[in-house]
Amino acid sequence: MIVLKRMMKDILVDEWGFDGIVVSDCGAVDNFYKTFKWVGTPAEAIAAAVKAGMDVECGWNYKGYVDAVRTGLLEEKELEEIFIRTYGKIERKTSSTENYYSPEEK
Repeated sequence: MIVLKRMMKDILVDEWGFDGIVVSDCGAVDNFYKTFKWVGTPAEAIAAAVKAGMDVECGWNYKGYVDAVRTGLLEEKELEEIFIRTYGKIERKTSSTENYYSPEEK
């Protein structure tokens, strides 16, 4: 997982100054344990991706988040930070742009 952290945190965020939301490819996190066998469980896959810098998983492994917290692989605080950071970026982006609807559509 060192390579993922190097790409997503060290290069993307720290070196290039990326200030967006990091979303996995759909199904990519499942490949951590199903295909590549880097880890053994969905919870370990989620934890590895989060620790490497992923904000949102495009997939279906949402129970993995709960299991990762229950088993101590992630702290609830880590997920709260992702939520606050992600929600803040979405809110900032949508509130700083022109209204998406014309007055007639409201």
